[in-house]
Amino acid sequence: TNFATNLKGNFTLADAGVSVYSPIKFSGTGDQSFTYSAGTITGANTSLEVDKASGMMTFPSNYVIPVSVTVTKGTVVDTLNLSNNFTADAGTVGDATYATGSTVNLYGDNTFTAAMAGASLYNLGFKKTNTSPWTITLQDSASYPSFTVLNDLTLQNTASSGGLTISKSSSANPLTINVNGNLDFPDTSSYGGT
Repeated sequence: TNFATNLKGNFTLADAGVSVYSPIKFSGTGDQSFTYSAGTITGANTSLEVDKASGMMTFPSNYVIPVSVTVTKGTVVDTLNLSNNFTADAGTVGDATYATGSTVNLYGDNTFTAAMAGASLYNLGFKKTNTSPWTITLQDSASYPSFTVLNDLTLQNTASSGGLTISKSSSANPLTINVNGNLDFPDTSSYGGT
């Protein structure tokens, strides 16, 4: 489709024959969820955005979202898994929040950019599962030279080969990741580097 969807309710993707090509904005004032069991979200112009004045947003923990995700305003709970461009706090800094216990996992099975400068996430994971070498580029900002992980930062490559590189977008601006908890490189018994 070539139209955008401004969604006030929940989104369920449960049909293996369905491919969603529409940008979807979660904008309801109550709690909203995206539930996944089958189907796909795809397309160069397809994206997901959270822009909620109130209420919580829950993403499926069993699905790695393959399109861009932007959190402009609202609270993300539970787990957000993605493998495409990510903007953690697109509106006024602090309008996007990540609930205690929540985790954002960026899967480096694709080359993409993560804009997290100024944001505060609870848990953050940089992960890789396929054998091709990929890069996640952290976008820096002159206005916000850091972002914060309130709990743990995990870097994990479970692929049998192929490295995961995490780089910064510009040498002009510094970028610091403040980790208030642990920095973990768990044993995966794989040969891919991080």
